[in-house]
Amino acid sequence: MSNDIHDPLDALLSSAVLSLRSHLPPNQDASVSVFIDPTLNHTICADAIVQIALSNGVLQRVPLSIAHDDIDPEAMPYLLHAPSEHVAERAIECTLRIALMETLANRPTAATRQVCAWIVGEVTPRPLAIRLSDAALIRKPDGSRRPFRYWDPRVMWHLPRVMPPFEWASLRDAVGKWLTLDMTNQLTALPPVDTNHAHSVSGMHKMRMGAQPCTPLQWAALSRIGAINMAMAQAHEWGITPTHEVASHIDALLQTCHALGFDTERDEQVFVACGLTSHIQFYEHPEVNIALKRSATAGQDVMSALGRFDDQFWGQLQQSNWHPNQRDRRSLSA
Repeated sequence: MSNDIHDPLDALLSSAVLSLRSHLPPNQDASVSVFIDPTLNHTICADAIVQIALSNGVLQRVPLSIAHDDIDPEAMPYLLHAPSEHVAERAIECTLRIALMETLANRPTAATRQVCAWIVGEVTPRPLAIRLSDAALIRKPDGSRRPFRYWDPRVMWHLPRVMPPFEWASLRDAVGKWLTLDMTNQLTALPPVDTNHAHSVSGMHKMRMGAQPCTPLQWAALSRIGAINMAMAQAHEWGITPTHEVASHIDALLQTCHALGFDTERDEQVFVACGLTSHIQFYEHPEVNIALKRSATAGQDVMSALGRFDDQFWGQLQQSNWHPNQRDRRSLSA
């Protein structure tokens, strides 16, 4: 493996280990369950340290049970449960190292990770596995059930922003004290539940996650996560730090792109790129707005609309103080 991956690894690993221990209950030997998704890449159980921990009972493999045709039983997510973090110290550190190597080898939002999360403080893993399985199906607006891959760090990172507070409270309670590597490779806990909704959480398990269909708006918001991640991966190449604010801007740009009548992946990429590199509301500029509407009416793509504007136009728009609500909307290309 190249040195550019190894160089930051040790420092990040030390930070992750300290962060994990800071979330353990004080003055007691707490348990840790590691959430594993074997869908695309499943090498962790081939690791010598993990193999030894499984063979001597330091780690216990506890599968989830998700009843859906799209979930291959051979690739069912599972927990690696350590009743004692102290006893399983080397194995837990190994899972952190593998997760960091995965994130360092890929762009923050670009690849599925096999090591998804660390759940601390759960004494018995099977009730936890049942809760996690129950949360793994969601109902579309038409009532059909679909897998909900909330455990994917690329998905979980968006959910506090995307999900209604009541549903986020339900999921947050179901997954327990969930730690994951964020976009900057730091091990962090999920945001807390809003206290205004905390009183409702105890009743959520009676309803079960996904018992009620999503509204069309909720489903559309969840469906945009993949496109947002693609755009954030591209933005990372431009030196833009992936933050929740950037994700919100991208989401707003995607919704505007769709509202204007453009819905292909290429249209989304071009539209978001213009918003992030020139002006976040570039589409409100009179000339641009007219060009976009004409292209949409003619069945053309976003590039056909924006191709008529040269680099000078975009540079001036980027550096100007233009705002879509200003009264004087003079042409920047004049």
